[in-house]
Order: sequence, then structure tokens, then C-alpha cells
Amino acid sequence: MPPRSFVFVISKLDPGGAQLLQLQLAREMRSRGHRASTWFLYLERSAYEDEPDVRVLLARPARSPLAYAVILWRLVALMRAERPDAVCCALPLANLLGALAGWLAGVGTRVATHHYPIDTISGLKRLTDRLWARAGIFTHVVAVSRAVAQSFARQGPHYRRRMSVIANGVALPPRRLDRQAARRRFGLPDDAFVLGTAGRLAEQKNQWVLLEAMKSVPGLHVAMAGAGPLEAELRARAAPLGDRIHWLGALPPEEIPDFLGALDLFVLPSLFEGMPLAVIEALHARLPIVASDIPTISEVVAPDDAPAGAVLVPHDDPAAWADAIRAVAADPGRRAALVAAGETIAGRFTFDAMADAYEHLLAGARRSDPA
Repeated sequence: MPPRSFVFVISKLDPGGAQLLQLQLAREMRSRGHRASTWFLYLERSAYEDEPDVRVLLARPARSPLAYAVILWRLVALMRAERPDAVCCALPLANLLGALAGWLAGVGTRVATHHYPIDTISGLKRLTDRLWARAGIFTHVVAVSRAVAQSFARQGPHYRRRMSVIANGVALPPRRLDRQAARRRFGLPDDAFVLGTAGRLAEQKNQWVLLEAMKSVPGLHVAMAGAGPLEAELRARAAPLGDRIHWLGALPPEEIPDFLGALDLFVLPSLFEGMPLAVIEALHARLPIVASDIPTISEVVAPDDAPAGAVLVPHDDPAAWADAIRAVAADPGRRAALVAAGETIAGRFTFDAMADAYEHLLAGARRSDPA
């Protein structure tokens, strides 16, 4: 494939999963001989300071129409100057502004990527998103899972014709620490059963249900990796757990394998996801999983043609979470069966497969049909 020039645009700079994916895709495209850079519309929280080929269009959170207009003007100017062959956008605001800037600047391939179901997008952005597809401002639309694609199918025939599914994938680097060293690194007890979760301390991740459940599961410890606006509230809820709860803060990507290697069980009680990277990482790390029974998680861990790699639980039922965690923790055979099933499932969600699909799409190959 001849070298091309790609720009990956995403709404806000912060250490989130979608942000990391855009950065990783840009790195991979450079390793394959293409020119690729990552543009963040605005700064939310500092991250990735040492990452090459990164631009931030606005050095503060964008909260007004004027800020959006400034970002759009800067995007158009940059795209006209750099003349990329394709622009690949992710998250709602970047999809709208990035694709519009690409259209105004004459970029031929303009991709909108949806990481979350349509019901998580505000009404005005949803309407504009539909208009962009109808007007051809989006030349392609990518959904990161079948469930996300199905949620956007209601946007109409113009949308469906442009849509394909490219599942998220991960390339989990090797652990740097063995289990005991990892537990020391994160301040976890050597001899306890430790379950852990990773994600922003925010409403979407629904950590409160886990903390409530653990009040009736004595003896087990919980490692919470993440930071966010609900930290103070969650810490207050967790006070009855005493020293069984371990607050680790936001971890850099290179520490995630060691964090997972320190755990006995991974849990994810999210209210909604698109294609949960944390669950895919846990599968690759050979961990048993307990997770919310929502379509975008069950699509990953409970495929129709293979045994489930996780126990799925209603996201709003602390008693059911307590029962599931207690049962899995008490049964080594069940944990081994979940790990064995998870190993098979993990092979379906690799970074190389994801990068291949994006490279072909951005280079102008024919789109695949939605799954």
C-alpha cells in the first residue's frame, strides 16, 4: 500500500480509552510508513505529553459555541495546510467538527467513529450527526461494536449505507513485574483475594454498585484504578470497607498489565459502554470477569458460538453483584473455566486486526458491510 497521510481527531485531551486508541492507531500508521498525527480539539486534563505528532487546538475545555467556532476555524486552516488524505474522527464533537473541517478543506475521506450507543449523545448533536451523513460530510461511519451500530441504524438509510463495524482491539504489553512485586507496587496485600476495576470515577462507570456490593462480601479487597469527578462521593460510600478498598488513581497505560497481573478477578459495573477496552484487556490478561449485563459487554464476553468469558450481572443490583463476586471468588474451578473461555474470546479482539481494518478504510478500500 503506498504511503498516505492520516489525521486522527478526537474531542478532548484526557487519559481515556478512546483517546489512547486514536494515539495508538496514529503510531501504528506511522510504523507502516504513513504520515499520521493526532489532534485533540481541546484540553480537559493533561496526558500524553511525550507523545509525538500531537496537536491541541484549544488549551482549555470547550464549553461554548464561540469555542467551537474557534476550533473549527483552526481545524480548517490546519487541514488546508497539511492536506491529509483522510481524517478519522472519534467521539461526537470531533465527529461533527472534524468531518466538517475536512469537507471544507477538501479532504476526500472523512470518517466518524462512534464509541458509545446513540442514546448517550445529546439531541442536537444527534440531529446534526444525521444531517452530516445525509449531506455526505461523513464519507464513512464506524461503530466499534455491533450493538453500537444497531443503535445508530435508526439514523436512516444514508447512515446505514456509510456504516461499518470495526471492533476495538488491544495489544497488551508484557508485564514488567511478577504478581508479588505488582501487589507491592500498588499497595495490595499479598495473601488476600483482590478484585479490581479500571475506569474514570464517573457516573458511566457506576462504581457505586460495586462498593455497595462489597459491604456484604467480607474479606475480599478492591483495587480501584481511576480518577474523576465522583471520587469524593465514592470514597465516602466506601468508608465502611475500611482498609479493604485501595484507591490507586489514574494509571499510565504502561502500568495496566502489572495492575491486571496483581488481581484475582476483574469487575466492570458500567451503565453503558461502546466496546469496553478494560474488559478486552482483562481477557488478554487471563482474568476471570464479572461485568454488567449490557449489550456492548455481552457482545464481547458472551458470543453466541463460544462459552462465556464472564459472569454478567444487572448493573443496578448490588445484591446480585455481591452474590456473583462471592460465588466466583469461592470457586477456583469456575474461575479457571472463565479464563479458558476468555482466552479464546481474546483472540477475536487484537490490535493488529483493528489497525488493518482502519488502514484499509482510510486508504480508500471498499467498506465492509455492518456486522
